[in-house]
Amino acid sequence: MALKMEQFTAFEFYDSFTSFYHEQQILKQRELGKVSNYESFAQDIYQFSKSLALDLAIGDLSQINYKQTFYLKLFLT
Repeated sequence: MALKMEQFTAFEFYDSFTSFYHEQQILKQRELGKVSNYESFAQDIYQFSKSLALDLAIGDLSQINYKQTFYLKLFLT
């Protein structure tokens, strides 16, 4: 609805959506005790998302098939 009412551009809407999602995931991981350095983790997740979005746009893709090949170890500090 916000896009149709021209309150947000597509980028602004996407940015708002991903920011909300990231905050929810960061809080979830923090509550589970998996993230203690909020600023560093937030910066990493935002950078990863922006890089992924750029790769998808360049490749003219709307989704990818993901096969987990390793686990990322989070260091608690």
